[in-house]
Amino acid sequence: MSWLIAGAASLLLLYVVAEGFKKAAVYQRTSTPGIILLACVFILLAVFTTLFNHGALGTTISGIKGYFQIWPLLFVMALVRWDEATMRAFPKAMFWIALIQIPFVLQQYLVLVPERTGMGFGIVPVDIVSGTFGGDRRGGGANATLALFMVTVWAGILARWKLNLMSNWGMFLASLLLLFPLFVNETKVAVIYLAMVFLALYWEDLAKRPHVFLIGVVSTALMIFALLTSYVAIHANERGITMETYIQGSIDENFGDLRNRWSTYLNRYSVYGFWAQHHGLQDPSHTLIGHGLAQSKEATGGAIPIKSLATDHYAHMGIGLTAVPAMLWDVGLIGTCIILAMFWWGWRTASLVARHYYSDGNMYALFRAIQAMIPVFALSLAHKNFFVFDLPYQTLVIGTLGYIAYWQRRMNEDLNLREITAKPSNDGQP
Repeated sequence: MSWLIAGAASLLLLYVVAEGFKKAAVYQRTSTPGIILLACVFILLAVFTTLFNHGALGTTISGIKGYFQIWPLLFVMALVRWDEATMRAFPKAMFWIALIQIPFVLQQYLVLVPERTGMGFGIVPVDIVSGTFGGDRRGGGANATLALFMVTVWAGILARWKLNLMSNWGMFLASLLLLFPLFVNETKVAVIYLAMVFLALYWEDLAKRPHVFLIGVVSTALMIFALLTSYVAIHANERGITMETYIQGSIDENFGDLRNRWSTYLNRYSVYGFWAQHHGLQDPSHTLIGHGLAQSKEATGGAIPIKSLATDHYAHMGIGLTAVPAMLWDVGLIGTCIILAMFWWGWRTASLVARHYYSDGNMYALFRAIQAMIPVFALSLAHKNFFVFDLPYQTLVIGTLGYIAYWQRRMNEDLNLREITAKPSNDGQP
């Protein structure tokens, strides 16, 4: 099914090209968003490094599909002149999609989690609590993507509440529903996500309204404590599990030598040192441009057989455990920096769009929330490797960047129109 969606998404590019020739629905006058230029450079680099390293055909096809299956959405949203009413409806649609997750989460937690308890083989039962974002009944699940999506929608609610666009009771009820999945699927990184969103939206109140900032700090701290308490409760049947031992165990798994839950040798910290050991001045070409698409991919159960560095030379090491090291192996330092530059562009442009629409409360709140989420998206690259293959995750992140690009074009049109109307006429009258 994912291959069908990837193929359908590629047809969107044909639409952009066709409309571009007709000069009808594609923007012509305003400058191309910087993210489009960055995306084109990254694609060219990915093709070049794959050809340069003589990647196997099957691995190359899998890598292209994995990285770029939803990227046409970025080009379409940035270059096509969509109806503004349609684009304004996206946040509402995301809110309702978030609410749809609740019954799926309940079914997964009440039915599937007990079935998976005690399976062994490193299976974490609550990983299957992933809503509609996908999961394997006898394997892992996209619970981290569900958490990222729900936090994204909650950020929009929090921004609206901060601007008095919704009531306290509305905020409480929406938060209860949107954050409920985070309490039962043990996505520990969600604790950091929530703290980042709060700081991004409320840091300015530290000097202007310190009492509001303090109330927010206390509320966020209580929410984080409640999350951690729920995660400890999930392991209540294990001996010696306390809040302190749970937090220390999480730190050891990610940064220390404890690997009792990992199916790979490396963890989220040691994977960088391992990459550095095999790169540097002694191998400048692979350090800068990588080894080619999907060379960090270790999965072998897909439609196309994979023959990569991860399978042939570093089997079960987990060199592509998260997206950042995966990109370092695949497209090198240059490619990784281009992707990070795309996120920096999104953060900066969201700020500009928010200021442009300051008088429109809904738009201002929306882009303040988007700006708060861009660093969270960037952090997620160091948490999971979904950026290089997972369709739902890529749709959320790439779609958000494309959404920013669309509104940048609309903002530029408004600025150009103001500039034209501000110019004096031939008779000297404005």
